[in-house]
Amino acid sequence: MACPHCQSQQTLQNGRESLSDGVRLQRYRCSDCGKRLRSAPAPLWLDSAPRSSVVAMALNSRTEGMGDRATGRTLGLFLQARERGS
Repeated sequence: MACPHCQSQQTLQNGRESLSDGVRLQRYRCSDCGKRLRSAPAPLWLDSAPRSSVVAMALNSRTEGMGDRATGRTLGLFLQARERGS
């Protein structure tokens, strides 16, 4: 990871940090300038596994009769349209 302050490639891992929404970030320290930095959180759609709270809300919305698109809008998730094969 490059330091955004001095562009040095000499960074060392320096612990982890938990955000209020439960996301854990890796902290780094630049060996050249001494500044501390942290990795950027991955966007929700890049997570390999959805959070259990999102899954629970989606299942609850579906059992209450909401459609797929309405559930996605409510949760801030977007469905990708699939093309049908011929």
